[in-house]
Amino acid sequence: MVSCLEGEFMKVSMKLCIFTCWFISGAFVLAGEYRYKLMVTTGLQEQVFDHEGWSTTILFADDSAAEARFVLSSILELGGVNGTKSMGDWGGVPFEQALILAGNLDPKVLKTQSVPNGATAEDYQKFTLKGLKVKFPLMRSRQGKVFDAGYIETHFSFDTLFPDGLVFEGKKVDFKKYTAKSPKDAE
Repeated sequence: MVSCLEGEFMKVSMKLCIFTCWFISGAFVLAGEYRYKLMVTTGLQEQVFDHEGWSTTILFADDSAAEARFVLSSILELGGVNGTKSMGDWGGVPFEQALILAGNLDPKVLKTQSVPNGATAEDYQKFTLKGLKVKFPLMRSRQGKVFDAGYIETHFSFDTLFPDGLVFEGKKVDFKKYTAKSPKDAE
């Protein structure tokens, strides 16, 4: 009985030692899913939120998934989609743009350089994008043509956002891998 307990203690101690060494070495990253938001500002514009609402400004790491970056950029270039932290309100209408990034957030906080007569220094973190999920329905705000009244388009799939599809590096993008499953689909 004693030797069995000693064996379990050794396993736990070894795991703790490995984690401690890994953490101290600086290899610790915060992997997970984050909500994405493009901010309208003159400085760094990309921000992520964790499931508790904590946010940070990010720059995508060079080794981010190229196709996922392409799909995200294509969505943002449409206009009227910036991502949201959570369900919100747009002129009294429930409004959400759930752009969910899967990846690794480097815990090291970096700072941009301050430029004379330009942007002030800002804190940011590197984010390695591994994947992207878009939750539908996706609301897209649009500027109206009459009296500048805005309106909301509701998209239920990528097919209405990109009727002709998207092509990345000569291949048609498979939108299924970028579509978040609804709770009903999981049942």
